[in-house]
Amino acid sequence: GSVTGLNPFWVFMAILAGARVGGLLGVVVSVPTAVVLKEALLSVRSVRQSNLSPVPNQDTISTVLTPQEVSSSGQTPQSLAVEQ
Repeated sequence: GSVTGLNPFWVFMAILAGARVGGLLGVVVSVPTAVVLKEALLSVRSVRQSNLSPVPNQDTISTVLTPQEVSSSGQTPQSLAVEQ
């Protein structure tokens, strides 16, 4: 538990599953496999949480013009968007 970072319940379940699937070799390989799966899932979870951050990326921020600014410039909104 303390070396692998896995809950003892999951270590026990991994050993049982490994024994059922692969016998003695399955028992030996099951705990390292469980640790790799745990780390992979934590990595995916971390990436998903970072992609959902509420702070917008600088590339996605655009300038919002009021209707008065658009009409006073004499340009259409489409041409303004192209010029930025």
